[in-house]
Amino acid sequence: MVVGGLILAGGRGERMGGEDKGLLRLDGRSYAAHLADVLSPVTSAVAVSANRNADAHGQWADTILPDNAFAEAGPLAGLVEGLRWARMRGFQGVVVTPCDTPRLPPIWAVQILEAARRRPAIPCLSDTGERRHPLHGYYPVALLGRVERYLSRGERRALELAEQLDAEWMDCSAMVEGFLNVNEPGDQARLSSEARSETV
Repeated sequence: MVVGGLILAGGRGERMGGEDKGLLRLDGRSYAAHLADVLSPVTSAVAVSANRNADAHGQWADTILPDNAFAEAGPLAGLVEGLRWARMRGFQGVVVTPCDTPRLPPIWAVQILEAARRRPAIPCLSDTGERRHPLHGYYPVALLGRVERYLSRGERRALELAEQLDAEWMDCSAMVEGFLNVNEPGDQARLSSEARSETV
């Protein structure tokens, strides 16, 4: 099963004071670089959905994908561009993650792809038990048209899209800490503090 990796880093980071969240650093490396390390072992190429700082993101990505279509659709715009790129490359789908969960463990990508191989025609997404994460998982290229039509209607909700696509949800309760996302400066400080405490 040949798939691409997709890191969603196209947001404006408004709650982070306009910071490019993919370029925030943990343990001396950017968030996006950490996630490229998660995706690279199980994918044939890694793309970053980004609307700025292409040169910086290009250090760890094979391709940079700006939001050419559905530019105001949020992260789902990045998903569309990722699926279009995957189709062009002849990939069956993409394993996708937002850029703001840099502690996502490598085993997550391995297990998502193992589950996707069993049912490759539908999305396989992440459920930590605390919440569902519709932008952490596998999406098949064959569903690109349905995603485009969903956005064409003005819809923007990733969880609703996942439900309409009959997604399968993988139990990720054993790795819930890896889904801690950074939306505000306090989140970043907490993440860095936890990382330091683990090295003591």
